[in-house]
Amino acid sequence: MKTLTRTERKRYYEQLLLQAARRLLSALDRSAISSTCGCLDPAFWAGRTNPHPNLEMQRGLLCLGTVYSYSFPANDYYGQPALLGWITDGIRFWIEHVISENRCGEELALALHDIVQLYRILNDKLPQDLQTRWKTVLEQCCEKLQKQLAISSAEAKDACRSLNRFAAASATLQLSTLLSNPSLKRLGQTWLNDGLSRQSEEGWFYECGGADPSVQSLTLQYLSVCRQHAEDRMRIDSAVTSSLSFLQYFLHPDDSIGGEYASREGVRFFPSGCELLADEYPLAEAMVRAGVCGLADGDSGGSGSAYLRDDIVFYSSICMAYEQAISEDANEEPQAAELPRERECERVFRQAGLYLRSGQQYYIVFGASRGGILKVYDKSLGQLVFSSCGYAGLSQDNRRISSAGWTLRPDLQLKPNLPEGEARLSEKREVTVTAPWFSSREGAGRSFGAKVFARLCRMGCISKIGRLARLVHLARKDSEPLKEGNFVRVLRAIGTDLKLIDRITLTGPQMKEFREYGGLSANPFSSSQCFRRQDFVRSWKGDELSTQLGNIPIQIGRSLNELIEQNNANDCGI
Repeated sequence: MKTLTRTERKRYYEQLLLQAARRLLSALDRSAISSTCGCLDPAFWAGRTNPHPNLEMQRGLLCLGTVYSYSFPANDYYGQPALLGWITDGIRFWIEHVISENRCGEELALALHDIVQLYRILNDKLPQDLQTRWKTVLEQCCEKLQKQLAISSAEAKDACRSLNRFAAASATLQLSTLLSNPSLKRLGQTWLNDGLSRQSEEGWFYECGGADPSVQSLTLQYLSVCRQHAEDRMRIDSAVTSSLSFLQYFLHPDDSIGGEYASREGVRFFPSGCELLADEYPLAEAMVRAGVCGLADGDSGGSGSAYLRDDIVFYSSICMAYEQAISEDANEEPQAAELPRERECERVFRQAGLYLRSGQQYYIVFGASRGGILKVYDKSLGQLVFSSCGYAGLSQDNRRISSAGWTLRPDLQLKPNLPEGEARLSEKREVTVTAPWFSSREGAGRSFGAKVFARLCRMGCISKIGRLARLVHLARKDSEPLKEGNFVRVLRAIGTDLKLIDRITLTGPQMKEFREYGGLSANPFSSSQCFRRQDFVRSWKGDELSTQLGNIPIQIGRSLNELIEQNNANDCGI
Protein backbone atom coordinates (compact mmCIF):
# COMPACT_ATOMS: atom_id res chain seq x y z
CA MET A 1 0.00 0.00 0.00
CA LYS A 2 1.66 3.19 -1.23
CA THR A 3 1.42 6.65 0.31
CA LEU A 4 2.56 10.17 -0.65
CA THR A 5 4.54 12.49 1.61
CA ARG A 6 3.66 16.19 1.84
CA THR A 7 6.49 17.13 -0.53
CA GLU A 8 5.16 14.65 -3.08
CA ARG A 9 1.62 15.88 -2.53
CA LYS A 10 2.66 19.47 -3.23
CA ARG A 11 4.02 18.45 -6.63
CA TYR A 12 0.79 16.55 -7.37
CA TYR A 13 -1.37 19.52 -6.33
CA GLU A 14 0.63 21.79 -8.64
CA GLN A 15 0.07 19.45 -11.59
CA LEU A 16 -3.66 19.36 -10.86
CA LEU A 17 -3.90 23.14 -10.58
CA LEU A 18 -2.27 23.59 -13.99
CA GLN A 19 -4.57 21.00 -15.57
CA ALA A 20 -7.59 22.63 -13.96
CA ALA A 21 -6.59 26.13 -15.08
CA ARG A 22 -6.45 25.08 -18.73
CA ARG A 23 -9.79 23.34 -18.48
CA LEU A 24 -11.47 26.25 -16.70
CA LEU A 25 -10.15 28.90 -19.09
CA SER A 26 -11.60 26.85 -21.95
CA ALA A 27 -14.99 27.00 -20.23
CA LEU A 28 -14.81 30.73 -19.46
CA ASP A 29 -16.40 33.32 -21.76
CA ARG A 30 -13.40 35.63 -22.33
CA SER A 31 -14.93 37.78 -25.06
CA ALA A 32 -14.85 41.40 -23.90
CA ILE A 33 -17.81 42.33 -26.10
CA SER A 34 -20.02 39.44 -24.97
CA SER A 35 -22.97 40.07 -22.67
CA THR A 36 -21.98 36.90 -20.81
CA CYS A 37 -18.30 37.81 -20.45
CA GLY A 38 -16.92 36.16 -17.32
CA CYS A 39 -19.42 33.29 -17.26
CA LEU A 40 -17.96 29.86 -16.45
CA ASP A 41 -21.05 27.91 -17.54
CA PRO A 42 -20.53 27.00 -21.22
CA ALA A 43 -23.95 25.36 -21.34
CA PHE A 44 -25.35 28.88 -20.84
CA TRP A 45 -23.06 31.16 -22.84
CA ALA A 46 -21.84 28.77 -25.57
CA GLY A 47 -24.24 25.86 -25.95
CA ARG A 48 -27.32 27.93 -24.96
CA THR A 49 -28.88 24.79 -23.46
CA ASN A 50 -29.35 26.39 -20.03
CA PRO A 51 -31.85 29.27 -19.79
CA HIS A 52 -30.01 30.63 -16.74
CA PRO A 53 -26.33 30.56 -15.76
CA ASN A 54 -25.32 28.00 -13.19
CA LEU A 55 -23.50 30.23 -10.72
CA GLU A 56 -21.96 27.23 -8.97
CA MET A 57 -19.59 27.09 -11.94
CA GLN A 58 -18.12 30.46 -10.87
CA ARG A 59 -16.48 28.53 -8.02
CA GLY A 60 -13.82 27.68 -10.59
CA LEU A 61 -12.53 31.24 -10.25
CA LEU A 62 -10.85 30.14 -7.01
CA CYS A 63 -8.56 27.80 -8.95
CA LEU A 64 -7.71 30.55 -11.45
CA GLY A 65 -7.04 32.93 -8.56
CA THR A 66 -4.72 30.36 -6.98
CA VAL A 67 -2.52 29.83 -10.04
CA TYR A 68 -2.40 33.61 -10.52
CA SER A 69 -1.30 34.20 -6.92
CA TYR A 70 1.29 31.46 -6.31
CA SER A 71 4.54 30.84 -8.13
CA PHE A 72 5.68 27.26 -8.68
CA PRO A 73 7.50 25.34 -11.46
CA ALA A 74 5.83 25.43 -14.89
CA ASN A 75 3.15 27.87 -13.68
CA ASP A 76 2.90 30.24 -16.64
CA TYR A 77 -0.28 31.73 -15.17
CA TYR A 78 1.47 33.36 -12.20
CA GLY A 79 1.03 37.14 -12.19
CA GLN A 80 -0.36 37.28 -15.73
CA PRO A 81 -2.32 40.56 -16.18
CA ALA A 82 -4.60 38.94 -18.77
CA LEU A 83 -5.56 36.19 -16.30
CA LEU A 84 -6.34 38.78 -13.62
CA GLY A 85 -8.57 40.55 -16.13
CA TRP A 86 -10.48 37.35 -16.91
CA ILE A 87 -10.89 36.59 -13.22
CA THR A 88 -12.16 40.14 -12.69
CA ASP A 89 -14.75 39.58 -15.44
CA GLY A 90 -15.82 36.39 -13.70
CA ILE A 91 -16.24 38.19 -10.37
CA ARG A 92 -18.30 40.92 -12.01
CA PHE A 93 -20.52 38.31 -13.67
CA TRP A 94 -21.09 36.59 -10.31
CA ILE A 95 -21.86 39.92 -8.59
CA GLU A 96 -24.40 40.86 -11.26
CA HIS A 97 -26.30 37.58 -11.04
CA VAL A 98 -26.00 36.14 -7.54
CA ILE A 99 -28.57 38.37 -5.85
CA SER A 100 -31.07 38.40 -8.73
CA GLU A 101 -30.82 34.65 -9.29
CA ASN A 102 -32.94 32.81 -6.74
CA ARG A 103 -30.62 29.91 -6.08
CA CYS A 104 -31.52 27.56 -3.26
CA GLY A 105 -29.61 27.86 -0.01
CA GLU A 106 -27.70 24.60 -0.46
CA GLU A 107 -26.14 25.72 -3.73
CA LEU A 108 -25.38 29.20 -2.42
CA ALA A 109 -23.72 27.93 0.77
CA LEU A 110 -21.17 25.80 -1.10
CA ALA A 111 -20.46 28.45 -3.75
CA LEU A 112 -20.17 31.28 -1.22
CA HIS A 113 -17.40 29.48 0.63
CA ASP A 114 -15.20 29.35 -2.49
CA ILE A 115 -15.99 32.95 -3.44
CA VAL A 116 -14.96 34.06 0.07
CA GLN A 117 -11.67 32.16 -0.38
CA LEU A 118 -11.13 34.02 -3.65
CA TYR A 119 -11.90 37.33 -1.90
CA ARG A 120 -9.27 36.51 0.73
CA ILE A 121 -6.42 35.91 -1.74
CA LEU A 122 -7.30 38.38 -4.51
CA ASN A 123 -9.32 41.32 -3.21
CA ASP A 124 -6.42 43.78 -2.80
CA LYS A 125 -5.40 43.24 -6.45
CA LEU A 126 -8.74 44.47 -7.84
CA PRO A 127 -10.01 47.98 -8.63
CA GLN A 128 -11.32 49.89 -5.60
CA ASP A 129 -14.87 50.19 -6.94
CA LEU A 130 -15.04 46.42 -7.48
CA GLN A 131 -13.65 45.76 -4.00
CA THR A 132 -16.42 47.87 -2.46
CA ARG A 133 -19.16 46.29 -4.55
CA TRP A 134 -17.84 42.78 -3.91
CA LYS A 135 -17.83 43.33 -0.15
CA THR A 136 -21.43 44.60 -0.21
CA VAL A 137 -22.67 41.65 -2.27
CA LEU A 138 -20.92 39.12 -0.03
CA GLU A 139 -22.75 40.57 2.98
CA GLN A 140 -26.03 40.48 1.06
CA CYS A 141 -25.39 36.82 0.19
CA CYS A 142 -25.07 35.99 3.88
CA GLU A 143 -28.43 37.66 4.55
CA LYS A 144 -29.97 35.78 1.64
CA LEU A 145 -28.43 32.54 2.83
CA GLN A 146 -29.86 33.10 6.31
CA LYS A 147 -33.39 33.27 4.89
CA GLN A 148 -33.02 30.33 2.53
CA LEU A 149 -31.36 27.92 4.95
CA ALA A 150 -34.07 28.77 7.47
CA ILE A 151 -36.49 27.05 5.08
CA SER A 152 -34.77 23.74 5.67
CA SER A 153 -33.81 24.24 9.32
CA ALA A 154 -36.76 22.10 10.44
CA GLU A 155 -35.64 19.09 8.37
CA ALA A 156 -35.36 15.82 10.21
CA LYS A 157 -31.77 15.27 11.26
CA ASP A 158 -31.44 12.09 9.22
CA ALA A 159 -32.70 13.77 6.02
CA CYS A 160 -30.39 16.78 5.94
CA ARG A 161 -27.11 17.55 4.22
CA SER A 162 -24.74 18.52 7.02
CA LEU A 163 -22.18 19.56 4.42
CA ASN A 164 -24.16 22.69 3.59
CA ARG A 165 -24.41 23.83 7.21
CA PHE A 166 -20.66 23.68 7.62
CA ALA A 167 -20.08 25.37 4.24
CA ALA A 168 -22.33 28.25 5.29
CA ALA A 169 -20.65 28.45 8.71
CA SER A 170 -17.16 28.36 7.20
CA ALA A 171 -17.90 31.10 4.65
CA THR A 172 -19.62 33.38 7.13
CA LEU A 173 -17.10 32.99 9.96
CA GLN A 174 -14.18 33.65 7.64
CA LEU A 175 -15.95 36.64 6.09
CA SER A 176 -16.66 38.03 9.56
CA THR A 177 -12.91 38.03 10.23
CA LEU A 178 -12.04 39.59 6.87
CA LEU A 179 -14.67 42.34 7.22
CA SER A 180 -14.53 42.68 11.04
CA ASN A 181 -18.28 42.12 11.16
CA PRO A 182 -19.49 40.64 14.52
CA SER A 183 -23.04 40.05 13.26
CA LEU A 184 -21.68 37.67 10.59
CA LYS A 185 -19.74 35.84 13.27
CA ARG A 186 -22.90 35.26 15.28
CA LEU A 187 -24.65 34.00 12.16
CA GLY A 188 -21.78 31.65 11.32
CA GLN A 189 -21.74 30.30 14.86
CA THR A 190 -25.46 29.50 14.55
CA TRP A 191 -24.87 27.41 11.42
CA LEU A 192 -21.85 25.78 12.99
CA ASN A 193 -23.89 24.73 16.03
CA ASP A 194 -26.59 23.38 13.71
CA GLY A 195 -24.02 21.30 11.81
CA LEU A 196 -22.38 19.96 14.96
CA SER A 197 -25.77 18.85 16.27
CA ARG A 198 -26.09 16.59 13.22
CA GLN A 199 -23.10 14.41 14.09
CA SER A 200 -23.95 10.89 15.15
CA GLU A 201 -22.52 9.18 18.21
CA GLU A 202 -20.39 7.10 15.83
CA GLY A 203 -18.62 10.17 14.45
CA TRP A 204 -20.26 10.55 11.04
CA PHE A 205 -22.44 13.47 9.95
CA TYR A 206 -25.92 12.89 8.58
CA GLU A 207 -25.76 13.25 4.81
CA CYS A 208 -28.96 12.50 2.88
CA GLY A 209 -30.06 9.86 5.35
CA GLY A 210 -26.83 8.28 6.51
CA ALA A 211 -23.04 8.19 6.47
CA ASP A 212 -20.92 9.01 3.43
CA PRO A 213 -17.11 8.87 3.89
CA SER A 214 -16.37 10.73 0.65
CA VAL A 215 -18.64 13.66 1.53
CA GLN A 216 -17.30 13.62 5.08
CA SER A 217 -13.75 14.14 3.77
CA LEU A 218 -15.06 17.38 2.22
CA THR A 219 -17.03 18.27 5.36
CA LEU A 220 -13.71 18.21 7.25
CA GLN A 221 -12.50 21.07 5.02
CA TYR A 222 -15.29 23.38 6.18
CA LEU A 223 -14.97 22.20 9.77
CA SER A 224 -11.24 22.94 9.69
CA VAL A 225 -11.85 26.51 8.51
CA CYS A 226 -14.50 26.98 11.21
CA ARG A 227 -11.92 25.76 13.70
CA GLN A 228 -9.69 28.71 12.79
CA HIS A 229 -12.36 31.37 13.27
CA ALA A 230 -14.98 30.13 15.75
CA GLU A 231 -14.89 30.58 19.50
CA ASP A 232 -15.81 27.12 20.76
CA ARG A 233 -12.56 25.43 19.69
CA MET A 234 -12.86 22.53 22.14
CA ARG A 235 -16.24 21.45 20.80
CA ILE A 236 -14.97 21.58 17.23
CA ASP A 237 -11.86 19.60 18.16
CA SER A 238 -14.07 16.92 19.69
CA ALA A 239 -16.15 16.73 16.49
CA VAL A 240 -12.98 16.55 14.36
CA THR A 241 -11.54 13.73 16.49
CA SER A 242 -14.76 11.71 16.23
CA SER A 243 -15.00 12.36 12.50
CA LEU A 244 -11.42 11.21 11.84
CA SER A 245 -11.95 8.13 14.02
CA PHE A 246 -14.87 7.13 11.80
CA LEU A 247 -13.34 8.11 8.48
CA GLN A 248 -10.11 6.13 8.94
CA TYR A 249 -11.90 2.83 8.31
CA PHE A 250 -12.95 3.77 4.77
CA LEU A 251 -9.55 4.35 3.19
CA HIS A 252 -9.39 1.01 1.39
CA PRO A 253 -6.17 -0.91 0.61
CA ASP A 254 -6.32 0.37 -2.99
CA ASP A 255 -6.37 3.97 -1.62
CA SER A 256 -9.97 4.50 -2.72
CA ILE A 257 -12.76 5.75 -0.48
CA GLY A 258 -16.50 5.14 -0.22
CA GLY A 259 -18.71 3.69 -2.91
CA GLU A 260 -22.14 2.12 -3.15
CA TYR A 261 -22.34 1.38 0.58
CA ALA A 262 -22.46 5.14 1.37
CA SER A 263 -25.61 7.27 1.58
CA ARG A 264 -24.65 9.39 -1.45
CA GLU A 265 -22.33 6.77 -2.98
CA GLY A 266 -19.52 9.32 -3.09
CA VAL A 267 -16.22 7.92 -4.39
CA ARG A 268 -13.88 10.91 -4.27
CA PHE A 269 -11.34 11.74 -1.62
CA PHE A 270 -11.21 15.50 -0.96
CA PRO A 271 -7.74 16.16 0.52
CA SER A 272 -8.16 19.69 1.88
CA GLY A 273 -9.74 18.81 5.23
CA CYS A 274 -7.11 16.23 6.21
CA GLU A 275 -4.32 18.45 4.83
CA LEU A 276 -5.46 21.34 7.02
CA LEU A 277 -5.51 19.05 10.06
CA ALA A 278 -2.39 16.99 9.30
CA ASP A 279 0.03 19.03 11.42
CA GLU A 280 -2.00 18.41 14.57
CA TYR A 281 -3.66 15.07 13.85
CA PRO A 282 -1.40 12.16 12.79
CA LEU A 283 -4.51 10.26 11.71
CA ALA A 284 -5.37 13.05 9.24
CA GLU A 285 -1.82 12.89 7.83
CA ALA A 286 -2.14 9.13 7.36
CA MET A 287 -5.44 9.52 5.52
CA VAL A 288 -4.27 12.32 3.23
CA ARG A 289 -1.13 10.32 2.36
CA ALA A 290 -3.27 7.38 1.27
CA GLY A 291 -6.16 9.35 -0.23
CA VAL A 292 -4.01 11.54 -2.48
CA CYS A 293 -2.11 8.46 -3.63
CA GLY A 294 -5.45 7.02 -4.73
CA LEU A 295 -6.25 10.22 -6.63
CA ALA A 296 -2.89 10.18 -8.38
CA ASP A 297 -3.06 6.48 -9.32
CA GLY A 298 -6.65 6.56 -10.57
CA ASP A 299 -8.04 4.31 -7.84
CA SER A 300 -10.11 7.18 -6.49
CA GLY A 301 -12.06 9.76 -8.49
CA GLY A 302 -9.31 12.17 -9.53
CA SER A 303 -9.17 15.12 -11.89
CA GLY A 304 -11.20 14.79 -15.07
CA SER A 305 -13.06 11.71 -13.88
CA ALA A 306 -16.38 13.58 -13.64
CA TYR A 307 -18.04 16.35 -15.60
CA LEU A 308 -16.83 19.92 -15.04
CA ARG A 309 -19.44 20.97 -12.47
CA ASP A 310 -18.35 18.21 -10.10
CA ASP A 311 -14.67 18.63 -10.88
CA ILE A 312 -14.86 22.29 -9.85
CA VAL A 313 -15.75 21.16 -6.32
CA PHE A 314 -12.67 18.91 -6.41
CA TYR A 315 -10.47 21.71 -7.75
CA SER A 316 -11.54 23.97 -4.87
CA SER A 317 -10.43 21.30 -2.41
CA ILE A 318 -7.06 21.05 -4.18
CA CYS A 319 -6.60 24.83 -3.91
CA MET A 320 -7.06 24.78 -0.14
CA ALA A 321 -4.90 21.67 0.26
CA TYR A 322 -2.10 23.30 -1.72
CA GLU A 323 -2.25 26.51 0.29
CA GLN A 324 -1.84 24.53 3.49
CA ALA A 325 0.96 22.37 2.07
CA ILE A 326 3.06 25.46 1.19
CA SER A 327 2.16 27.42 4.32
CA GLU A 328 5.07 28.69 6.41
CA ASP A 329 3.36 27.25 9.49
CA ALA A 330 3.07 23.76 8.00
CA ASN A 331 5.46 20.99 8.97
CA GLU A 332 7.51 19.69 6.08
CA GLU A 333 6.65 16.06 6.86
CA PRO A 334 4.00 15.62 9.60
CA GLN A 335 3.88 12.44 11.62
CA ALA A 336 1.39 9.81 10.41
CA ALA A 337 -0.62 7.31 12.42
CA GLU A 338 -1.48 3.73 11.48
CA LEU A 339 -4.68 3.12 9.55
CA PRO A 340 -7.00 0.15 10.26
CA ARG A 341 -6.09 -1.37 6.90
CA GLU A 342 -2.54 -1.82 8.24
CA ARG A 343 -3.54 -3.95 11.23
CA GLU A 344 -5.85 -6.85 12.04
CA CYS A 345 -9.08 -5.66 13.61
CA GLU A 346 -12.84 -5.38 13.12
CA ARG A 347 -15.39 -2.68 13.78
CA VAL A 348 -19.15 -2.27 13.50
CA PHE A 349 -21.04 1.02 13.14
CA ARG A 350 -24.60 -0.08 13.90
CA GLN A 351 -26.33 3.25 13.26
CA ALA A 352 -24.56 3.68 9.93
CA GLY A 353 -25.08 -0.01 9.09
CA LEU A 354 -21.42 -0.70 8.33
CA TYR A 355 -19.15 -3.59 9.31
CA LEU A 356 -15.37 -3.56 8.68
CA ARG A 357 -13.01 -6.52 8.91
CA SER A 358 -9.27 -6.15 8.42
CA GLY A 359 -7.69 -9.59 8.36
CA GLN A 360 -4.29 -10.91 7.42
CA GLN A 361 -5.15 -11.11 3.71
CA TYR A 362 -8.46 -9.31 3.08
CA TYR A 363 -10.03 -5.99 4.00
CA ILE A 364 -13.83 -6.31 3.98
CA VAL A 365 -16.52 -3.63 3.96
CA PHE A 366 -20.11 -4.81 4.51
CA GLY A 367 -22.76 -2.16 3.88
CA ALA A 368 -25.98 -3.28 5.57
CA SER A 369 -27.83 0.01 5.03
CA ARG A 370 -27.74 -0.58 1.27
CA GLY A 371 -28.98 -4.18 1.47
CA GLY A 372 -25.70 -5.96 2.24
CA ILE A 373 -23.24 -4.53 -0.24
CA LEU A 374 -19.94 -6.40 0.03
CA LYS A 375 -16.46 -5.20 -0.92
CA VAL A 376 -13.38 -7.41 -0.52
CA TYR A 377 -9.89 -5.94 -0.99
CA ASP A 378 -6.66 -7.93 -1.14
CA LYS A 379 -4.24 -6.13 1.20
CA SER A 380 -1.07 -7.48 -0.38
CA LEU A 381 -2.19 -6.63 -3.93
CA GLY A 382 -3.81 -3.33 -2.94
CA GLN A 383 -6.82 -4.14 -5.13
CA LEU A 384 -10.54 -4.73 -5.00
CA VAL A 385 -10.90 -8.46 -5.73
CA PHE A 386 -14.62 -9.03 -5.16
CA SER A 387 -17.69 -6.82 -5.19
CA SER A 388 -21.39 -7.60 -4.86
CA CYS A 389 -24.05 -4.90 -4.68
CA GLY A 390 -26.97 -7.31 -4.34
CA TYR A 391 -29.78 -8.07 -6.77
CA ALA A 392 -31.96 -6.09 -9.12
CA GLY A 393 -34.42 -6.74 -11.91
CA LEU A 394 -37.36 -5.51 -13.97
CA SER A 395 -40.90 -6.67 -13.27
CA GLN A 396 -43.57 -7.43 -15.88
CA ASP A 397 -45.27 -4.10 -15.06
CA ASN A 398 -41.98 -2.22 -15.63
CA ARG A 399 -40.96 -1.63 -12.03
CA ARG A 400 -37.33 -1.74 -11.01
CA ILE A 401 -36.95 -4.10 -8.06
CA SER A 402 -33.70 -3.91 -6.12
CA SER A 403 -32.07 -4.83 -2.82
CA ALA A 404 -30.05 -1.61 -2.95
CA GLY A 405 -32.53 0.75 -1.30
CA TRP A 406 -31.41 2.78 1.70
CA THR A 407 -32.32 1.85 5.27
CA LEU A 408 -30.83 3.73 8.20
CA ARG A 409 -30.22 1.53 11.26
CA PRO A 410 -30.75 -1.73 9.32
CA ASP A 411 -31.42 -5.18 10.76
CA LEU A 412 -27.76 -6.10 11.22
CA GLN A 413 -26.80 -9.11 13.34
CA LEU A 414 -23.32 -10.28 14.33
CA LYS A 415 -22.37 -13.64 15.84
CA PRO A 416 -20.59 -13.61 18.20
CA ASN A 417 -21.69 -10.17 19.30
CA LEU A 418 -19.27 -7.33 18.61
CA PRO A 419 -19.00 -4.51 21.19
CA GLU A 420 -18.78 -0.82 20.31
CA GLY A 421 -15.36 0.41 19.30
CA GLU A 422 -12.53 -1.33 17.49
CA ALA A 423 -12.01 -4.98 18.51
CA ARG A 424 -9.36 -7.58 17.94
CA LEU A 425 -10.01 -9.76 14.93
CA SER A 426 -12.29 -12.69 15.78
CA GLU A 427 -11.36 -16.01 14.19
CA LYS A 428 -15.02 -16.76 13.51
CA ARG A 429 -17.60 -14.17 12.51
CA GLU A 430 -21.08 -14.33 10.97
CA VAL A 431 -22.66 -11.12 9.72
CA THR A 432 -26.32 -11.13 8.69
CA VAL A 433 -28.53 -8.39 7.26
CA THR A 434 -32.23 -8.71 6.47
CA ALA A 435 -33.43 -6.06 4.05
CA PRO A 436 -36.64 -5.28 2.15
CA TRP A 437 -36.90 -5.09 -1.61
CA PHE A 438 -37.32 -1.62 -3.08
CA SER A 439 -39.46 -0.74 -6.07
CA SER A 440 -39.38 2.22 -8.45
CA ARG A 441 -41.24 2.81 -11.70
CA GLU A 442 -39.11 2.37 -14.82
CA GLY A 443 -38.16 5.83 -16.08
CA ALA A 444 -39.05 7.53 -12.82
CA GLY A 445 -36.39 9.45 -11.00
CA ARG A 446 -35.49 12.79 -9.63
CA SER A 447 -36.85 14.70 -12.58
CA PHE A 448 -40.26 16.02 -11.54
CA GLY A 449 -39.65 17.15 -7.97
CA ALA A 450 -36.17 18.47 -8.68
CA LYS A 451 -37.24 20.37 -11.80
CA VAL A 452 -40.28 21.91 -10.12
CA PHE A 453 -38.19 23.13 -7.18
CA ALA A 454 -35.47 24.50 -9.48
CA ARG A 455 -38.08 26.28 -11.59
CA LEU A 456 -39.65 27.86 -8.51
CA CYS A 457 -36.24 29.11 -7.44
CA ARG A 458 -35.56 30.70 -10.83
CA MET A 459 -39.01 32.28 -11.03
CA GLY A 460 -38.55 33.96 -7.69
CA CYS A 461 -41.41 32.04 -6.08
CA ILE A 462 -39.18 30.55 -3.42
CA SER A 463 -39.95 33.34 -0.97
CA LYS A 464 -43.67 32.74 -1.34
CA ILE A 465 -44.12 28.99 -1.50
CA GLY A 466 -40.54 27.85 -1.10
CA ARG A 467 -41.14 26.08 2.18
CA LEU A 468 -43.95 24.01 0.71
CA ALA A 469 -41.91 23.19 -2.38
CA ARG A 470 -38.94 22.23 -0.27
CA LEU A 471 -40.96 19.89 1.91
CA VAL A 472 -42.64 18.28 -1.10
CA HIS A 473 -39.22 17.81 -2.71
CA LEU A 474 -37.80 16.18 0.42
CA ALA A 475 -40.85 13.96 0.87
CA ARG A 476 -40.69 12.64 -2.69
CA LYS A 477 -39.35 9.10 -2.87
CA ASP A 478 -37.62 7.60 -5.88
CA SER A 479 -38.28 4.14 -4.49
CA GLU A 480 -40.39 2.50 -1.82
CA PRO A 481 -40.03 -0.77 0.08
CA LEU A 482 -42.10 -3.78 -0.99
CA LYS A 483 -44.12 -5.82 1.48
CA GLU A 484 -43.68 -9.07 -0.42
CA GLY A 485 -40.59 -10.99 0.65
CA ASN A 486 -37.14 -9.91 1.78
CA PHE A 487 -33.46 -10.36 1.10
CA VAL A 488 -31.14 -12.00 3.64
CA ARG A 489 -27.38 -11.88 3.14
CA VAL A 490 -24.97 -13.77 5.39
CA LEU A 491 -21.19 -13.36 5.41
CA ARG A 492 -19.26 -16.09 7.23
CA ALA A 493 -15.59 -15.64 7.99
CA ILE A 494 -13.53 -18.45 9.52
CA GLY A 495 -9.93 -17.36 9.46
CA THR A 496 -9.17 -16.46 5.84
CA ASP A 497 -12.05 -18.61 4.53
CA LEU A 498 -14.98 -16.45 3.37
CA LYS A 499 -18.46 -17.67 2.44
CA LEU A 500 -21.40 -15.62 1.17
CA ILE A 501 -24.96 -16.95 1.47
CA ASP A 502 -28.00 -15.16 0.00
CA ARG A 503 -31.64 -16.08 0.68
CA ILE A 504 -34.07 -14.47 -1.75
CA THR A 505 -37.82 -14.34 -1.12
CA LEU A 506 -39.80 -12.32 -3.66
CA THR A 507 -43.43 -13.42 -4.03
CA GLY A 508 -45.16 -10.30 -5.30
CA PRO A 509 -44.26 -8.96 -8.75
CA GLN A 510 -43.62 -11.26 -11.69
CA MET A 511 -40.10 -10.63 -12.93
CA LYS A 512 -38.80 -10.68 -16.48
CA GLU A 513 -35.22 -9.86 -15.46
CA PHE A 514 -33.46 -10.56 -12.17
CA ARG A 515 -29.80 -11.07 -11.35
CA GLU A 516 -26.89 -10.17 -9.06
CA TYR A 517 -24.66 -7.19 -9.87
CA GLY A 518 -21.06 -6.53 -8.94
CA GLY A 519 -21.68 -2.79 -9.26
CA LEU A 520 -25.09 -1.21 -8.84
CA SER A 521 -25.58 2.52 -8.39
CA ALA A 522 -28.91 3.30 -6.75
CA ASN A 523 -28.14 6.99 -6.35
CA PRO A 524 -28.26 9.48 -9.23
CA PHE A 525 -25.65 11.85 -7.74
CA SER A 526 -23.04 12.47 -10.41
CA SER A 527 -20.16 11.87 -7.98
CA SER A 528 -21.12 8.19 -7.87
CA GLN A 529 -20.28 7.93 -11.57
CA CYS A 530 -16.59 8.88 -11.31
CA PHE A 531 -14.58 6.21 -13.07
CA ARG A 532 -12.13 4.23 -10.94
CA ARG A 533 -9.94 1.33 -12.00
CA GLN A 534 -11.81 -0.96 -9.63
CA ASP A 535 -14.89 -0.46 -11.83
CA PHE A 536 -13.58 -3.27 -14.03
CA VAL A 537 -14.00 -5.65 -11.09
CA ARG A 538 -17.46 -4.24 -10.33
CA SER A 539 -18.75 -4.73 -13.89
CA TRP A 540 -19.77 -8.40 -13.62
CA LYS A 541 -23.38 -9.64 -13.66
CA GLY A 542 -24.75 -12.87 -12.20
CA ASP A 543 -26.89 -15.52 -13.85
CA GLU A 544 -30.49 -14.79 -14.80
CA LEU A 545 -32.76 -15.86 -11.89
CA SER A 546 -36.21 -14.58 -12.87
CA THR A 547 -37.57 -18.05 -13.66
CA GLN A 548 -36.57 -19.38 -10.23
CA LEU A 549 -38.49 -16.77 -8.22
CA GLY A 550 -41.70 -17.80 -6.49
CA ASN A 551 -43.13 -18.85 -3.16
CA ILE A 552 -40.08 -20.99 -2.37
CA PRO A 553 -37.04 -18.93 -1.29
CA ILE A 554 -33.87 -19.20 -3.36
CA GLN A 555 -30.66 -19.87 -1.45
CA ILE A 556 -27.32 -19.12 -3.10
CA GLY A 557 -24.07 -19.99 -1.33
CA ARG A 558 -20.51 -19.61 -2.60
CA SER A 559 -16.93 -19.54 -1.44
CA LEU A 560 -15.50 -16.09 -2.00
CA ASN A 561 -11.97 -17.49 -1.94
CA GLU A 562 -12.75 -19.68 -4.96
CA LEU A 563 -14.39 -16.80 -6.82
CA ILE A 564 -11.41 -14.56 -6.16
CA GLU A 565 -9.00 -17.23 -7.38
CA GLN A 566 -11.06 -17.69 -10.56
CA ASN A 567 -11.05 -13.94 -11.21
CA ASN A 568 -7.29 -13.76 -10.71
CA ALA A 569 -6.79 -16.74 -13.04
CA ASN A 570 -8.94 -15.07 -15.69
CA ASP A 571 -7.16 -11.76 -15.13
CA CYS A 572 -10.57 -10.22 -14.43
CA GLY A 573 -10.13 -6.68 -13.29
CA ILE A 574 -7.25 -4.32 -12.97
